[in-house]
Amino acid sequence: MKHRLEPIDALRGVAAMLVLCQHVGELAFAPSRMTGGAADWWNAVAQILSPGKAGVIAFFAISGFVIPFSFRPVRPLSTFLISRFFRLYPAYWLSLACALVILPVFADFHFSLGQVVANITMIQTAFRQPDVLGVYWTLFIELIFYGVCFGAYCAGQRFGTRYLLAASAAFLVAAIGMATVRWFHPATAAPVAIPLGLVVMHLGALSRRAFLDADRLARRTLPIALALLCVAVPPICFLAYSGAGAQEPWLAVMNGYYLGFLLFAAALGSRALVNRTTLYLGKISYSLYLFHPLCMTVALFFAPKLVPWDAAPWLAIGLTVVASVAVSALTFRWIEQPSIAAGRALSGGAKPAAAI
Repeated sequence: MKHRLEPIDALRGVAAMLVLCQHVGELAFAPSRMTGGAADWWNAVAQILSPGKAGVIAFFAISGFVIPFSFRPVRPLSTFLISRFFRLYPAYWLSLACALVILPVFADFHFSLGQVVANITMIQTAFRQPDVLGVYWTLFIELIFYGVCFGAYCAGQRFGTRYLLAASAAFLVAAIGMATVRWFHPATAAPVAIPLGLVVMHLGALSRRAFLDADRLARRTLPIALALLCVAVPPICFLAYSGAGAQEPWLAVMNGYYLGFLLFAAALGSRALVNRTTLYLGKISYSLYLFHPLCMTVALFFAPKLVPWDAAPWLAIGLTVVASVAVSALTFRWIEQPSIAAGRALSGGAKPAAAI
């Protein structure tokens, strides 16, 4: 099993680095910092492809592949809740505390008390409070997925193929509906990413049924389900993200989804992504996801003070990568691993679910 899951672990590392590349590219190659050459190339690519979106979609598919099957026969619900809490919150709270110190000092960002308190819960979106760090938005969708899985398990579902197909179809219809609402009423800001992310997660679970469990129905229906999603993604992205105020071009978002699907398919079908580097990055991927924006903020602050202006973006990119990996290695060793061990002890020694 470990050998068969190594491509998924490696994909985590690739996904985390794609998100890092997206964010550092957006800031380092911003027109205010660099023009011409690499900056023009980056901005041209960013119009048609979002690497960060691809990384997020890969993470969502991995969560679907792992989370529904992490319920244990003995005390399944309490074990799940405890393991998830200790897996997510300690590192998240540390990143939040660091952000509240670093961002006001190095980026002149300031936060209200209500925003800070809401962010402690990780469900600040439900309270209509902004994320302290932009990367937190995906964690809210993760928690929704956990809630869906928890509710389904309590209702007697064991995440069979028929249930996963039905859930995927329902969330896809919801995504299409929300995208249509956003097109006609942009001010509503209907959360299209939530149902669409849940579709990806449920199809990730269906992929596990097909590839690991060798379920015949899953193997027959998975290609059809993926084809339907691929057909639905362009109109959903156009309706939801082509209007005024969109943060990314809708074409870049659409292609980000497709690249995320392709990377997940590659992880399922081969070991092409597996090597020591990607496996290690996969191990520290949660910390890498949480802490790279802070490392990037500090790097972008100091780089122009250390080298000439035209070289500063390149130094900032290098410092961000090195610092992000180093900080994540430390937080994984001293925060994540002890927290996971504590959760395992409290849940009676059951092995917790794999990291998101």
